[in-house]
Amino acid sequence: MAKDAYRHIGEKMTVKDSVYFGKVYNDSTAVVELGNRRLIAPLTVIFSAGKNPRLSDPKFVADYLQKSRITVNGLILLIKGHPTIIVSDWHDLKVD
Repeated sequence: MAKDAYRHIGEKMTVKDSVYFGKVYNDSTAVVELGNRRLIAPLTVIFSAGKNPRLSDPKFVADYLQKSRITVNGLILLIKGHPTIIVSDWHDLKVD
């Protein structure tokens, strides 16, 4: 779960949890917050949505993805003091 990510900084891990916020920026970078609704999410997932037409649609991210659970596999990094996974391979991200 996303809440355990901070214990695994620097490790490759698979995380499955609820999406509570998602946004696609103009450069097609998508940011998704996993876990629960807090001021700071337990885990941030960043990926390039431009390579996937479905995920690059801001309406899909706002209306569908935020009501879903996703499974993401990757290296957990500490970015600005916050656990983050940067997804570079689509096989590492699945919408459940």
